[in-house]
Amino acid sequence: MKKRFFINAVALLLLIGAAGCKKEIPGYRYHDGRTWVMGDYWYGETEAKDLKMEERIVESITHEGVVFEIVWRPETVYAGKAYYTTGNPPLKDEFHTMTNDEEIQKALDSVLVFNPRPSMGRVHISVDFWKHNPERLGFIFAKETETKDQPEGVDVFVMPASLFIRGYSDENTARLLKQASCQPWELFAFMRYQVMPRYGYIMAENGAQEMEFFDNAERTRGYAYIPVVKKIEEQP
Repeated sequence: MKKRFFINAVALLLLIGAAGCKKEIPGYRYHDGRTWVMGDYWYGETEAKDLKMEERIVESITHEGVVFEIVWRPETVYAGKAYYTTGNPPLKDEFHTMTNDEEIQKALDSVLVFNPRPSMGRVHISVDFWKHNPERLGFIFAKETETKDQPEGVDVFVMPASLFIRGYSDENTARLLKQASCQPWELFAFMRYQVMPRYGYIMAENGAQEMEFFDNAERTRGYAYIPVVKKIEEQP
């Protein structure tokens, strides 16, 4: 009788433990028994599932003591305000006169977002800035959303599914740039010319673009994303 009671008690404990286990959401760590965390973005479990978070980390790279990650992101819709150069050749300096803060904010306030992420503000997308001879350059201020059906005056950009390398702009990455601090966009050149070649990655030419995700109101800190593919070594 005592043996049977012991077996039943163990089975009950295992059942309770199984019920308390949390299903994994790819790319995110379960933290503190309460929330999902990715970088500095925090979400409740129900919200994380509702948002269908599908970004996942496929490789972690430690470069001179600083972690960079290779992540896969599904096709994603961004909506907001887009500016494209008109010059031939296109000039980056055009954006200083083209962009309008009121115009940008009006478009962002009009974006239809069904599941807004509370920690995610606007995303900056640089279109073809890395190309040597682009036909045009674009800069997009946007929010991540679920639909391409947006009000008039809101521009839509669909980011294709792709691998990305990402780096976080904190004091550690600033040290690699020999600076006291750095903004996300300042990591683009360093990742492209220092990190990617060393670890076998090159720019992806699949239409995906460089992005900046911010996690503070001043938009001075966050992640820089660059679309990449693994370089295939040529056979001798």
